[in-house]
Amino acid sequence: MLETTINQVKEAEEAADKRRKSAKEQADAIVERAKADAALLSEQRVGQAEEQAAAAMEKAKKEGEQLLDQAIQKVNMEIETLKSKVSHKEGEVIKVLVSELF
Repeated sequence: MLETTINQVKEAEEAADKRRKSAKEQADAIVERAKADAALLSEQRVGQAEEQAAAAMEKAKKEGEQLLDQAIQKVNMEIETLKSKVSHKEGEVIKVLVSELF
């Protein structure tokens, strides 16, 4: 009878050890899956952030090019205006010189 009780205790301890090992293995597997999921999610977020940054850079580049084009057009218009004024003044200077010479 004592021997039967001892055997039952040993069997119960072995069963408890098996359950503990199984629970630890399951917990380890869950942790590994969670780590893998977190790494994947992190990679996805980094990828999204890189895509958003690239899109923002492209937009800024286009806006910068538009501003530069507008500035160039404005400068060209000012140059044409100045050329026109110079041409007009040149004609006046020639008239003054001719009138003073004759």
